Amino acid sequence: MDERPRQLSLARRVAYSALALLLGFAALEIVARCVFYQVAGGAHLAAVEGWDWLRDRVGRVKVEAAVRSARGFRSVYREARIRLRRDEERAMRETLRAAYAEHFERLLVAVREVGSELIVVDFLEGRGKPFGDFIAGLAARHGVEHLDLAASIGAIERDHRVLAPADGHLTRHANLIVADGLVAALAAHATQRSGRDYDGTPTLLGDCIDRFPGGPSQLLEVKPQLGFLLICNSQGLRGVDDVEIPKRRQRVLCLGDSYTFCTNLNEQDTWQDAMRRSAPHLEVLNAGISGYTIADQLALFVERAQHCAPDITLLQVCENDIIEMLGYVSDVTGRAGTDLPELPGESAFLERVRASIGTKRGR
Repeated sequence: MDERPRQLSLARRVAYSALALLLGFAALEIVARCVFYQVAGGAHLAAVEGWDWLRDRVGRVKVEAAVRSARGFRSVYREARIRLRRDEERAMRETLRAAYAEHFERLLVAVREVGSELIVVDFLEGRGKPFGDFIAGLAARHGVEHLDLAASIGAIERDHRVLAPADGHLTRHANLIVADGLVAALAAHATQRSGRDYDGTPTLLGDCIDRFPGGPSQLLEVKPQLGFLLICNSQGLRGVDDVEIPKRRQRVLCLGDSYTFCTNLNEQDTWQDAMRRSAPHLEVLNAGISGYTIADQLALFVERAQHCAPDITLLQVCENDIIEMLGYVSDVTGRAGTDLPELPGESAFLERVRASIGTKRGR
């Protein structure tokens, strides 16, 4: 007996037809999206675009975490500087000074071994302040000239002395005063020569290219609204001109932190460039790097800068140099590869610093 297929009811036929239409529209939508994606998308595969989105999201999370970490570091840094000035932290202060003195002595030996003369330059603290007196005494014990320009800089009105209110680094006007003081002082060392020369080996003499890998000329904005043009020469020193080969003038190497690097200022506003203009008989090399302390400057000199055969080596000092002997601080601000060991009492000191921060926030 033949069985005829059962016919679908009207309701089912309508439902299936509607489903077919929906599937058709969905297929068209998928095809249209694929076409649009191929035309407008940044990658040919959705998986690649998805991976890029995920990576970007992870990157943003890392940046946000780094910002939080940086804020925490700045809080610790500021509070540590305050505490180190107190009598109850005298032991920690002396430990840091002893560590600084040890590296200073090693730098002095390295400078003298290449026939250069070390001169300590202080245009921020000066004698009469704890750090200024410490540096002056350290230099005197080792027969090193100590050039105190702090009084000359301090005589300038604050608004003309520093980049206030956004930043505490020196202005172009203050750097001109620094340059004049240095040129006048170096006149007494006009005959000083190392007896060596630089033949182009090694290529790198400074850390400017390593620290700022964005190219030999780049715009930086360390602080909002204080953007400046950074120019590094081919030897990794801040400045336009390469080191002369062979040496034709007295060569002055400048070691220091952000006050030597001249953060937030264009090249023509640095004290090194002012020295070049007023004393063209000097070849002034800027090896300063923001955040460097004596340990970083020692490593930089031994590994690179000594090969430029400096006749004079200027060491610019700052109160920050002491706190940056802490391993915790050096890990953030210091030179790559310069790993300072944790000092005796450092962990306990940092615990007191963090406790003090917590107490202030709870008020």
